Amino acid sequence: MKKLALIFLGFFIFFAYGIGVGAYEWFPFQEIRKITNFIEGDSEFIKFKNSKEIKLVYEKPSVEKIESLRKKINLFLVPKIDNSKISFIEKDINQQIISVNYYGVNVNAILSKTNEKNSECLRIYIQGHRGDPFDFKFHNEILNSSLEKGCDFLSFSMIGIGLNQGPSFYPSRRGKVFLDSIQSTFHRNYSQFFSFENPNLDPLSLFIWPHAKIINEIKNNYTDIKVMGISGGGWYALWLSVLFPEIKTTISYAASLPFVYLKFSRNMSDWENQFSNVYNHISYLDLYYLSSFSPDKLNHRESYLIYNTNDPCCYMNPYAQDFKDKMKYLNFANLKIIVDESNEHSMNVELVNKILDNLILEN
Repeated sequence: MKKLALIFLGFFIFFAYGIGVGAYEWFPFQEIRKITNFIEGDSEFIKFKNSKEIKLVYEKPSVEKIESLRKKINLFLVPKIDNSKISFIEKDINQQIISVNYYGVNVNAILSKTNEKNSECLRIYIQGHRGDPFDFKFHNEILNSSLEKGCDFLSFSMIGIGLNQGPSFYPSRRGKVFLDSIQSTFHRNYSQFFSFENPNLDPLSLFIWPHAKIINEIKNNYTDIKVMGISGGGWYALWLSVLFPEIKTTISYAASLPFVYLKFSRNMSDWENQFSNVYNHISYLDLYYLSSFSPDKLNHRESYLIYNTNDPCCYMNPYAQDFKDKMKYLNFANLKIIVDESNEHSMNVELVNKILDNLILEN
């Protein structure tokens, strides 16, 4: 009887949220995962604890291997023939909207400017699948504290949602693929992308290059650049830090784990996080290493992977702590892993600000 009641409750909640998604464009990823985790109970945790297959082996790449990895990443993500268009609109005296249209996919960013003239520091934030960064208290608090400290602040959403909500299209081998506003929110719908003028590009290019182009356009105005993001936005932060060695600090929050952990459904990810062909050539351990590697050995970089202990979405304990424990043996010098005590899929603003202020130095 109890099991039947739980099943009925689950169907009711899913139905109610289905109406919300269709009528009000809600994105109930966190809530759906809460329900799934509740129904599954602890069986998957027990399975994980009994698993002896979780091993992390990584040989630190040579200078030649690092260069090879970077060339592969550029081949897959950066167009040799770039017909994307960028525009700048002054929203008000302290805000600028920067937009890129790339193969029919629109990406908008909002650059909030500090009152300090000619600021040399830039903080970049990317929101995850839940949409508009300005809808989240932790984004706004980090934004305001950064502005108070004299840093400009660049706010992004992922493609198809939040600041980028709306219809899109892109080329494929069979012609243009058109996505309406709802279809654009589902990232697996971009997997058919193919460009005859840039045949080496992976669909991940649609996700990353528009954001990278905006950063590339303004980065020379700053000497101190740091990037952060949560969930899918943390995944973006990781890739962007690999593309831009100028980024001094990376904060990737509740965003990824190596593939060996993804076979457990609590760590299930969206298309871009695990199904791209790029991952046949570049591993997450490669990305973690490159995000903290300083090519010139002079510009010290740090990369932070942060997880919430009881995150209702993904990448929570015991997986996060197990990953942290195993990474100690790989000794990535400038990679810091933090497992923060929290029951939310959110950012600890105090912790993030400490990292941005260079007050967190050790694991």
